[in-house]
Amino acid sequence: MRTRIGWIGLLIFLIVAGCRRGGNDPNLPDQGTIVARVTAYNEAKLSGDIGRKMRVIFDNTSHSSGRISEGNTAMMTIQGLPDGWITNVTIWMRSNKNSGAGSISVIMGDTVLMSLSGTYADWVGSYSDTNKPISTHRQAWSCQGEDIVLTIVGEVNSLYLDRMEITYSDKQPIFPPEEQDTTFITMVQDTSWVSGEYAMVCKLNTQYMAMKGGWVDGKYMLMDSIDATENEAGMVQWKAKKWPEDMRYQIDFDEDSVTIYLACYNEYIGHRTKNASPRISRWAWDRAADGSIFIHHGMNWHDGGSAQFQYWLAYSFYLWPEDDDIVAKYTQIQWNENNTYWKLLKEDECVSGQ
Repeated sequence: MRTRIGWIGLLIFLIVAGCRRGGNDPNLPDQGTIVARVTAYNEAKLSGDIGRKMRVIFDNTSHSSGRISEGNTAMMTIQGLPDGWITNVTIWMRSNKNSGAGSISVIMGDTVLMSLSGTYADWVGSYSDTNKPISTHRQAWSCQGEDIVLTIVGEVNSLYLDRMEITYSDKQPIFPPEEQDTTFITMVQDTSWVSGEYAMVCKLNTQYMAMKGGWVDGKYMLMDSIDATENEAGMVQWKAKKWPEDMRYQIDFDEDSVTIYLACYNEYIGHRTKNASPRISRWAWDRAADGSIFIHHGMNWHDGGSAQFQYWLAYSFYLWPEDDDIVAKYTQIQWNENNTYWKLLKEDECVSGQ
């Protein structure tokens, strides 16, 4: 009788131990990665270190597999996760070559694991028509069987979801101290007027701003504030962790004209272009105050009837408030060699990386 009770007790112990480990699935590893890949607009498939109770539910109101177009929403839900810790979530996505914006959220029960809004370029550094990772990195959340829900809302053009990867562990991870990244690049104002790759910078009151991307509906280009200063010689310097791809303009000079090319968009910045164009478009240019450059076309003399109201007007782009943003608006502006216009900054290889 005692032997029988002993065996029953041992069996109960093994069952309980098995249920505890791996969220009721003793076949799961102590650490693993689940991959949920989109296969249709209303379907996704699980692979990796998955248990019998794990399920994935997916639906995209665009009805176009992983493409989330403007005004549509995609939701992916992972069920049956093991008790323990979620140690990383990575979303693999792409945009169109030149645009794509919206919002991403990853929620587990009442806990927000990821929350992003803006453009795809804001999230990964540049627009891309190949999938790139968007990850939580070096964080851990206690999981007691809650669902994980990914929601993507498309706001501008399209975003494309390929897959979500979730890494889990039955123990709370201990992350080693993160090494401080001391590398940087230094951008310095250049007044040599030679062909090269430049950032295009203007000053608004006390804040320097850099142009990014190409024409938006043929009306303006976006501007981003940067942490730039002036040295003793009055030249602009910008020390940054990275130089974004959509702020890198290849500017090619000849004696009386200049071209502006944005490689990451395969676009020449031309005269009020509504769509990205790989065709060369030339501007005129003139040197101006503070080592700046005036880039223009269609210059005409404005005769206001007196010396006070006589000046040159040309089509160009310059800082302008647009709703809550500051943009480089395409408009007619006055040319005066004593005014300050665009300053061109290039990487100083002598000090970058230190």
